[in-house]
Amino acid sequence: MSPSPKTVTYCSFACDDPSNSCVVILEGAYTPDEASRRAWRLHLNPGGELLAEPIKEDDPDVSSWLFDTMWANRHRRLSHDEARKLFDCVPLKASQLESDE
Repeated sequence: MSPSPKTVTYCSFACDDPSNSCVVILEGAYTPDEASRRAWRLHLNPGGELLAEPIKEDDPDVSSWLFDTMWANRHRRLSHDEARKLFDCVPLKASQLESDE
């Protein structure tokens, strides 16, 4: 039996004060409510609006480089500037490219 693929939840927090806005990568798959609570328990949730997207290691729309980068940065708070540099301003999934066109 092969092990289950690793999963992370990409969380983007948008706050009234842009200096509090950030990205948090959580290990595991969470709904937005669960992700918010998990980030609070880890003292990483700045409040504000949350976008949370679970992503599996074997998701065909996510490159292995992008998943590995998220995995290496899980459970830390990244400023939006740091996240943009770290993820090289790529969309999370290839399907998001199509929806933007």
